[in-house]
Amino acid sequence: MMTLGNMQDQLKHDESFRASPELMDALVPYGSALNHPPHKVLFERGQKAFGLFLLQSGKARLSVPGALDRSVGPGSLLGVPGTLSKGVYSLSAELLEESQVLFVPSERVMALLTEHPDIGFQLVQLLSREIQELRQRIVQLNGKEQLP
Repeated sequence: MMTLGNMQDQLKHDESFRASPELMDALVPYGSALNHPPHKVLFERGQKAFGLFLLQSGKARLSVPGALDRSVGPGSLLGVPGTLSKGVYSLSAELLEESQVLFVPSERVMALLTEHPDIGFQLVQLLSREIQELRQRIVQLNGKEQLP
């Protein structure tokens, strides 16, 4: 059975938030890249979603109090569920070190999807990986075998 500590270590190294190179390239003309200092909060859980964040360099901490605490690196695309649903962010994201972040406002994300519908499939794949990870975590917390 996987312990909570083992699971947290595994979650620190997965790639469920990682965007494909094609998706990263497609986002660049729709956003603006800025350098940010450590401890800059990109967004907080429950905040109305206002866009996507592509971590181009550096590291970010993703957290949900009492449930999730992990770091992600370059290539991670953050804020996808909240932005696409026009809802709220489901977790908080804070930079752990000086980082370059491409920000794509919600209205530019919708323009990208209208102009390049194939990119929508890339976002669906990213969301699917995240859902699979969450389901696996539920199974592991319940002490069951891993999902196929």
